[in-house]
Order: sequence, then C-alpha cells, then structure tokens
Amino acid sequence: MHGDKHETVGTGKHSELAFASINWNRAGRRSALPAAARPLIPGSLPRSSAKISKIRPLNVLSSDFRFRAFRCAAECGFPEAQYNLATMYYNGVGVEKNLPEAARWFSLAATQGHIKSQFSIGVMHYHGEGVPQNHKQAVTWFQMAAEEGHAKAQYSLGAAYFNGEGVPKNIPLAVEWLMLAATQNFPPAQYILGQMYHEGQGIAQDRRRAANWFRRAAEIGHPEAQCSLGALYYHGEGVTKSFEMAVLWFRKAAEKGLALAQYNLGRMFHEGEGVAKNHQEALKWYGRAADQGHPDAQYGLGVMYYQGEGTEPDYAVSYKWMALAAAQGLAHGVVSRDIVRDQMSLPEIANMTRESSAFFTAPSGVTG
Repeated sequence: MHGDKHETVGTGKHSELAFASINWNRAGRRSALPAAARPLIPGSLPRSSAKISKIRPLNVLSSDFRFRAFRCAAECGFPEAQYNLATMYYNGVGVEKNLPEAARWFSLAATQGHIKSQFSIGVMHYHGEGVPQNHKQAVTWFQMAAEEGHAKAQYSLGAAYFNGEGVPKNIPLAVEWLMLAATQNFPPAQYILGQMYHEGQGIAQDRRRAANWFRRAAEIGHPEAQCSLGALYYHGEGVTKSFEMAVLWFRKAAEKGLALAQYNLGRMFHEGEGVAKNHQEALKWYGRAADQGHPDAQYGLGVMYYQGEGTEPDYAVSYKWMALAAAQGLAHGVVSRDIVRDQMSLPEIANMTRESSAFFTAPSGVTG
C-alpha cells in the first residue's frame, strides 16, 4: 500500500506461540512435544509499531524537487499533494524530519476526505507522534478510513475495540472490523482471527476456521501465521496431522527469522519427526533461536553440548546455554545448569558466567 503508514498494531513486537518446555535431563532425553500451541493473544492484541512508509512518487526527480512541487500543490489545497508532503516531512525525505508538520499536512488532507491521510493521522494520534497521544482521536480517524474500506484502518479499529483503547471494549465489534480487514487479505488481521478462533476468544472456538485463517496469512508470507499453521499440523488441530507439513511451515517461518519457528524446526530435526534426524541441523536452528534469546532453544543447545549430539561434548558451552535459559526463568534449565556445573572447574564456571552475563548486553548471542 504505497505511501501508507504500515499499521500492524503489533507485528513488530510479538509474543511467541508457546510450545511447552522440553523436559531434558541428564539421564533421559525428552518428553513429548507440547500438548497445545497457544497463539499470541490472550489479553490483548499486539500494540502498534507502525511507521509511515516512504513515498515513491516521481522517482526520476530529486527529492528536493518533489518536495517543492508537493509543497506548491499542497498549499493550493490538493489533498494528494498534502498527503505526499506530510509523508516527506514524516520520513525526512527532501526536507528535515518534522513530525508536527507531518501531522498538520495529514490533518489538512484528512479533513478533505483523503483516506490514507485519515489513517496516517490516526496512527500519529495513537502513538503521540507530532501531536499529543490521544487514542480517542485516533479511533475517530480510524473509523473514517475504515468505513471507506481501508484495510489497515479496519484492523486498527478492530484492535482498538478489542483492547478498549479510545472506545469501550467491544469484542463483537472487534471481530467485525478484523473480519473486514481479513477479507481484504490483510495478513495481520487474518492471523489475529486465526488466534481468536483457535482460542475461542470472543467467538466460538473452531480449529478448522483457525487453520483456514492461519493458512491465508501464511500463504501471503506472514511468519507468525506460518509457525501457527505448522503447530496445527503437528498437533492435528483443524487439519490432518502431518509432521511433514509441520516441518514445511516451520521452515518457511524459520527462514524469515522467527525465533519460535527456528526452535520448533530444531526440535523436529533433533527428534527426527517429519524429517530425517539430523543433529547438525538441530544445532543450527537451535542456535539461531538461542541467539535471539529463546529460552527453550538455549536449553536445547545446552543439552546437545552436554550429550555431545552433533558436536563434541563441551560442559562449559553447555553450562553457558543452560545458565542463559535458567536466567529467563526456565525451571528445568536451573536444575540442568547445576548438574553441569558440578562437572566443571571453578575457572570454567567463572568464565562461562561472564559470557552468559555478556549475552544480555550484547546485540546478539554467539552460539558456542
């Protein structure tokens, strides 16, 4: 959606679909995979992390020329020019970034009925960018754009009703607006509807419909929906159980960098479910998720280094990953960390404790 502010009310910061923790220990290797996948809600829809996307009109001309041209047309009252000018102020393209000016020009265009500007000024009110934060005012603008069929505005309005932000909480209205956005193939709305049908939150629980909405978003490339669909295939919820299909969807999401999917794919390689057992691949995918701070993946790495699976046994590296998992509250990580520690020297323990502490301050972890 060229020029829109990409309002996802939450694809930016997402909770993980929580598979149950692995129950590894020194003597025995595994418990069953989790009994249920719990998608991202409950409690609230994810909050917005949107930014107005950069405009791309008249690319053959310099940004300075475009700014002057849009400014001239905007001052003559043309709403599309006002929208483009506002977007340039918002992004700092052709002019110094100026959020109050962006808000002013979006408002001028919005009051003339410019739909994308109505949505954009709504998002600025939602976040308090260039204007005081005001969820009620944001909802007013979202409503205007949503009624004209703007999918992102429909989704944002649905999220507002779901969370009771700027309007009284109203789940039926939330579902209505989310459904309108979803039927326009807006993946975040499809994903949220999948979650709601999966959990029966605000609507009757229906795992088949959950699978349908997850699939629609997954096929467009939404990584959380791909991971959720993989979980449904793993458990046989709303679809015919298939480890092979679970691996397929976990891999798609994992390759997009989703830590939970990387962990799940590592589990499948570790256990040889839906794919030939491959400890090197398990180490790779556990490692990618662990570097993003996923505690179960950190624990899985600790187990593999302790048992020498796909690598030489290394108690020091095992301790580091167990300690990281334990620091995030993984109970069996605490127990296993202490078991590994009993087989290490004091200098080794001190060194790995320093590495574990550094992990939380560094940009990313470094897989042992």
